[in-house]
Amino acid sequence: SSRRLSSLGVVASTQESVVVADLGGTNARFQLWNVEIGGGEEVLVKEKIFPAADFETFPEAFTAFIEATGYDGDIAAAAFAVAGPVADNRCQMTNISWVVDGSELENTFDVKRVSVLNDFEAIGYGCTAVAEENLLVLNDVPQRMESPAVCVGPGTGLGEALIVYDATNEEYK
Repeated sequence: SSRRLSSLGVVASTQESVVVADLGGTNARFQLWNVEIGGGEEVLVKEKIFPAADFETFPEAFTAFIEATGYDGDIAAAAFAVAGPVADNRCQMTNISWVVDGSELENTFDVKRVSVLNDFEAIGYGCTAVAEENLLVLNDVPQRMESPAVCVGPGTGLGEALIVYDATNEEYK
């Protein structure tokens, strides 16, 4: 949503380019989007999946993606969902020797804002956007809007995310 994109530092009312990626020990899944902030059109420009083992470092994988897109414009923001613990916008990934460091990537690739999130944190944010027909009901009770929600799933371990509603900002965190 535009609210989530604005929290990444994308605040212009024109179209901006944004990179998102899901980074695991097996694959690095990248996407380049053109987005119009404020609820406008979001267009997937390019999607590419690389075997993570093909690259010694994450910057090498990111460079390969940018080269594969042929894109040479500015990237307003990037969000990387990583398999591993994140502290201070940085992750030493769990099952691969990659380090994903948001500040370093901002400087190296001249990206205005880079966010490094745990992969299940990213899934938690995405839970609110899943269409009802794609949900599996475990307990058939009425949904209470603005209630906490939990996401659980297998991965390197058992991933979990708890999201709670922030009434001040009118969004889940």
